Amino acid sequence: MSEAMARFRLLLFTFLAGITLLSCRQDQHLDTSKYFLLEDSTLAISPEHAWEKFKRGEFQKQDRHSFNPGFTSSFYWLVVENDTTVEEAKLVEIGTAQINEIHFYEVQHEKPVLRYTTGDHQPFSSRPLSTLNFTFPLSEEISHYLIRVDKKNESLQLTFQTKPMDAYFSSAAESSMIIGIMSGAVVLMLIFGLFLFLITKEKVYLFYMLYIAAGWLYVLANQGYVYKYFWPDFPWFAARTRPVAALLTISFSIHFIKYYAGEAPYLWLERILKGITYFSYTLAILFLIPNVETKSSTFGYYVQTLLPLLAAIYILAILITIVQKVLNKNRMAMFYLLSITPIVIFSTLQIFYYSGGMDFSGSFLQSYGQATGYVSEAVILMFGLAYRFNSYKEEKQQLLINLNRQQVRYAKAIITTQENERRQLADQLHDVAGSLLSAARLNLSSVREKNFITNEDARQKLASAEDAVSDISNILRNMSHAISPVMLDKVGFRQAIDKIVGIFNASGKIRFELEVLGFETEDPQMYEKYSVLYGILYELMNNIVKHARATHALIQVIEHDDSVVLIVEDNGIGLAVKDPQETATHGLTAIHSKVHYLGGHVMMEDAQPRGLIVTIEIPKVNHDEINYR
Repeated sequence: MSEAMARFRLLLFTFLAGITLLSCRQDQHLDTSKYFLLEDSTLAISPEHAWEKFKRGEFQKQDRHSFNPGFTSSFYWLVVENDTTVEEAKLVEIGTAQINEIHFYEVQHEKPVLRYTTGDHQPFSSRPLSTLNFTFPLSEEISHYLIRVDKKNESLQLTFQTKPMDAYFSSAAESSMIIGIMSGAVVLMLIFGLFLFLITKEKVYLFYMLYIAAGWLYVLANQGYVYKYFWPDFPWFAARTRPVAALLTISFSIHFIKYYAGEAPYLWLERILKGITYFSYTLAILFLIPNVETKSSTFGYYVQTLLPLLAAIYILAILITIVQKVLNKNRMAMFYLLSITPIVIFSTLQIFYYSGGMDFSGSFLQSYGQATGYVSEAVILMFGLAYRFNSYKEEKQQLLINLNRQQVRYAKAIITTQENERRQLADQLHDVAGSLLSAARLNLSSVREKNFITNEDARQKLASAEDAVSDISNILRNMSHAISPVMLDKVGFRQAIDKIVGIFNASGKIRFELEVLGFETEDPQMYEKYSVLYGILYELMNNIVKHARATHALIQVIEHDDSVVLIVEDNGIGLAVKDPQETATHGLTAIHSKVHYLGGHVMMEDAQPRGLIVTIEIPKVNHDEINYR
C-alpha cells in the first residue's frame, strides 16, 4: 500500500507540474497600447460625455493590465489608446468571461460610434470573435476605443490587453488543451465513482460524483466553457450557472464528508453544516427562478456579496470538522485533509480576489488555480475511496471468516452434543435395558428348567417369551452399537463399520456390500473424524433402508495419503430434489453440515439405471478448521 501511495504521489506531482509549466508559458510580445479607466457610479454617463471626460484628463491611466474593485454597483469606462504604428493584426482582450454587458465604441472623428454590444447577458453569437473572454479586433486606422463595462451588483475583475491575433489564438488553444486534459481526468474519476457506486450501492460514492461534477461545472463556467459549448443561446441560464454550481458544490461536499468521514464532532458544528447545506440549496433554487432578479436589484447585490461570506464559513467549518477527525485517527479524514489543502488555499485566495482584497489577474493562480486544486482534490479523494473500498472488502472478508469460525464452533458443539447424547442413550440401552432383559431371561429360564409350570401349553409360551426376550436383548445391543460407535473404541474404525454393516444386513430387507481399502494402522488423532464418518455412514444406511426402497447397496471406504473417501451407491429411487439443501427430510442436511465441519466435500448424483451415488471426501488435515481456531 505504501509503494502504491508513493507511485500515486509521483504521478500526481508529475501531472500537476506538467500542467503548471505548460500554463506558465508567457506570450512573447510587447503590449504598446495604453489604457485609461473611469468609474461611473451614477450609471448615467453617455458615451459622448465619457469621451469628453477622457479629453479633459478625468480618466486614470492604468499601469497594469488588470483592475479589481471587487463588488461594485457602478459602470466602468475604459479607453484603449491603440498603437497604430504596429503593422499586424491585433485584438484587445477584455476579461473576465463573466462581464454582464460590454458596449464597444470606435472613436471616429472625435465621436464614439457603437461597434459591438455583447456580454454574458447576450447570446454568445453577439461576440465579434468566438472566444472565452471578450475579444475585439483593432484597426490600424482607429487610435482610440471607448468601452463601457457593466458588472454592477457583482464582483468585477477586469483585465485588458492588446495581443497579436496569432499569439492570442495560439495561447487560447494551449489553454483549452490544458482544461481539456483536466476535464478528461475528471470524467475518468466520475466513471470510477459510478463503478464503485454500482458495486456497493453506498451513498458516499454517489455524493462523490455529484460533488466532483458540480465543482468542475463551476470551474468550466468560471472559465467560460459552459456558456460557449453548453448553452450559448441561453444567456440567462449561462449567467447563473456559476453561482448555482458553487452552491451545489458546497451542499454536495457536506453530504459527501458525512458519509466519507462521519458526522461532525460537535453538535453546534453539525447544526452549522446543516444550516449551510439548506441555505445553499435555497439560494440555488432562487437563482434558478426566472422571475427573481439576482443582479440588478439591491437584493441581488446582497446575495452576490453573501456568497464569499458563505464560502468562508463553509471552509472554516469543514476544516474544523476534518482536523478534529484527523486528531481522532480517522484515516478517511486524513485523505480528505490532504485532498482539500490545495483547493482550500486556492479558494481562500479566490475569495480575497473576488472581494477586491488582492489582484492576481492574468496569473497562473487566476487562470488555473481552482482547476488545478480541484483536479488534485478529486484525484486524492479517488485514491481515498479506492482505499476505503479495499478496506470494505477486507472487512467483509474478515466478517465471512468470523462467520465461518462461528459455524465451525457451532458444528463442533452440535456434533459433540449429538455424540454425547448417543453414547448416553447407547449406555442406557446396553447397560440398563440390556441388564434388565438379561435378568428377565435368566428368570424365565430358571422357571422353565425347574419345572414350576407343568402345563405343556404354558411351558411352550414360556419358552417363546424367553426367546423373545433374548431377541430383544440382541436387538438392543446391536442398536446401541449402531447409535454410538462403542466398538470404535474397542476394535477400531475398520472393524466397527464392518460390524454396523452386519447389523443392517441381519434384517434381511436389504443387502449391503462393504469394501474397505486402507486403515491398516489408525491414527489416534483421526479419532474425531472416524467417529463422525461412522455416524455419517449410519445415517446414509438408515436413509437407504427407510426412504430409498433399495434392495442392494455398495459401500466403499478408501484411505488415501491425505484424505478419506466414502462412496455409498444404492439401486433405489434416487433423489427427487437435486439440491442437497432441500432434502432435510432425508437427513442429508445434517450430513452436509458434518462434512463441511470436517473441511470435506459432498457430491450426490444419480446412478444408472437407477439409484443414488453419494461421494464424501474428507481431508485428514483440515486447514480451514486450523485457520478458524
